[in-house]
Amino acid sequence: MQDEEWDDWDDLPPSKSAVKRQLAELTDLARVLVELPQKRLDQIPIDDETLQEGIELARRITANSGRKRQIQFLGKRLRSLDTTAIVAALNREHETDKEAAHKHHTAERWRDEIMADGMNAINAFVGEFQQAERSQLRGLWQQAQKERSKGAPPASYRKLYKAIFSALDA
Repeated sequence: MQDEEWDDWDDLPPSKSAVKRQLAELTDLARVLVELPQKRLDQIPIDDETLQEGIELARRITANSGRKRQIQFLGKRLRSLDTTAIVAALNREHETDKEAAHKHHTAERWRDEIMADGMNAINAFVGEFQQAERSQLRGLWQQAQKERSKGAPPASYRKLYKAIFSALDA
């Protein structure tokens, strides 16, 4: 008899704590949507017109308590909507940001390596990225070395980074 009672636990509604966690997640999602730049917000599929208007209103509100109430309202509004498409779009953007940051770090690492090792690093870079122009990289490296020794502004150092970054892009 008791074994049958334990089998019915799956049919129980979620606990009060679980509901509160879900509501807090939806409020956090609303806060993220309000804080997104307009260009990125336009790329997110928001089908609910009331939600879109609420986001625009929350952006205009400058009082902290009013803004907080509006974000809580948006969280409440999100309860009635399917948020999987919104969350998926935000996750895609986050992955894109991670990839861009990784590419920038890779370009910086190659630039530092070229500045330290010179032609050996340039040859290794061109070996890995055939679309890079060896003569351009060599010229920028030599100019950057001269600028560094004179204490001049690092214009060629920046141009070297841009050349490396564009080679990573291609």
